[in-house]
Amino acid sequence: MDLFKEKKKWSINDIFKIVKKNPVFIKSNKDARIDIEIFLCSILKCNRVDLYLRYKDLLKKTQLDILKSYINRRNRNEPVQYIVQNTNFYGRNFFVNPDVFIPRPETEILIDLAIDKARQFKTPNIFDIGTGSGCISITMALEIPDSQIYGSDISKKAIKVADINKKNLRAKNLQLINEDIFLNFSHNPLDIIISNPPYISLSEYLVLMPDVLNYEPKIALTDNSDGLSFYKRIAQVGKTNLNQNGWIILEVGIGKQPSKVEEIFKNHDYKNIKLFRDYNKDQRVIVAQK
Repeated sequence: MDLFKEKKKWSINDIFKIVKKNPVFIKSNKDARIDIEIFLCSILKCNRVDLYLRYKDLLKKTQLDILKSYINRRNRNEPVQYIVQNTNFYGRNFFVNPDVFIPRPETEILIDLAIDKARQFKTPNIFDIGTGSGCISITMALEIPDSQIYGSDISKKAIKVADINKKNLRAKNLQLINEDIFLNFSHNPLDIIISNPPYISLSEYLVLMPDVLNYEPKIALTDNSDGLSFYKRIAQVGKTNLNQNGWIILEVGIGKQPSKVEEIFKNHDYKNIKLFRDYNKDQRVIVAQK
């Protein structure tokens, strides 16, 4: 049923009212109002505060049509970020599309830890493995202007997205590289290796929420195995390409995986291995020193 048929003209406030009256207005989200706010901000090119300052404003027919199409897409479980082609990471807006994994708030912990470790080096060389949208490498480049950042990805499409974000955010001290670094890694010496690698096991991947399973790139989510293969590869790469006392900073999965990853780095003779918790108190980042 098209609830918008009730009348011809709709104000911002009218739309919020209809969402309140119809809790399944957007089936994919228990809190449809958040999605509607994001959609309206994108369509009207404003922020959330402006929505409430302009709550009496009427939407044009074209704007209402776009909103309807967004709602239909969301009801097919398409992620909001892909619909509006934008997401926020570390206080900056990043362009995203289905060619890249959607940045998550918990990944921001990687940035905080990397900034702290980078203080040990005068002009740190930092390598981001699997850069995707470029959210980590670009943020590092902007937050540590005296650094040289490298962002690599095996996907050409991902590198194109990262390059768009690099240009939009003017990250000059960043070099993007399209390659499989595990086949040919020749960027030493490095002070920090950072990554949010594909850490979901294949069995876990197959039961992910439809928002993730049907839309986000599989290559960015799982190693098609036990979820540990990238940690083993990165541990090996670090032994030969990190400067002495250099650091590896990686996101890990929840449950038993953090302790398994910790064991991998112990077996590769890293020191000062430590796990850090995210906003939900889950162990989500591991730090290890060569």
